[in-house]
Amino acid sequence: MKDKFDWEPFRPIIAKVFYDNKETGGRPHIEEVIIIKTMLLQSWYGLSDPELEFMIHDRLSFRNFLDFPKNIPDFSTIWKIRERLKNTDMETEIWTEVQRQLDAKGYTIKNGSIQDAAFIESDLGKKRHYKEKKAKKKDECIEYTKKQISHIDKDATFSVKNNQIHHRYKTHIKIDKDRHFIRKYKITTASVHDSNIDLATTDDVVYRDRGYTGKETIAKGNATMKRGNLTVREKRRNYKISKKEHLEKDRSL
Repeated sequence: MKDKFDWEPFRPIIAKVFYDNKETGGRPHIEEVIIIKTMLLQSWYGLSDPELEFMIHDRLSFRNFLDFPKNIPDFSTIWKIRERLKNTDMETEIWTEVQRQLDAKGYTIKNGSIQDAAFIESDLGKKRHYKEKKAKKKDECIEYTKKQISHIDKDATFSVKNNQIHHRYKTHIKIDKDRHFIRKYKITTASVHDSNIDLATTDDVVYRDRGYTGKETIAKGNATMKRGNLTVREKRRNYKISKKEHLEKDRSL
């Protein structure tokens, strides 16, 4: 991946979250390209902030990807920068630049895409949740400090799957059927049904499982599996769509 992207266009995007320059002063920040690369390493390998710092020091492959920097960001710096990127919506600009470079290399969607959704578990805080339920029955209110509130997830919702209740989010993604690149995504709470999110474009052919049955799409080609009392022809159609979906998903893993 080190040689697959032109990293310079990311530099001005990352620079927007810092406030140190000749006019305003401030401590010099970590180089912008190193920042975007560390964020990618963290995402690819599913690392926490402390784990990422340790791995950069420990692995030659990580340092090689970062071009052997003199200054390696510590875990607190990584956390602060990620929060700034999130709060200033720079994540969207970074994603847009990634997609622009993919298109520039000719990796446009040509033979359709696959849309699916997956759950992202959220820490409910069982003890806190139990106390809140108990207080609600007594018509009491629990007050939290600012620090406690910052660690409480108030956005995730509940959903039921296989008779089990979960507290989580849902990520909806659209991948290129041929190259398996994620070309579009949307994050919602778990209570939003898969079929309520349409990531297709008007010139697209989209493959979807039974969860999207009965929901229209703006795509020119709707390859959504059907459910219910199906004819032999409809069963064969489902099988063909399912075979393509599973084959592409397995390859993407």
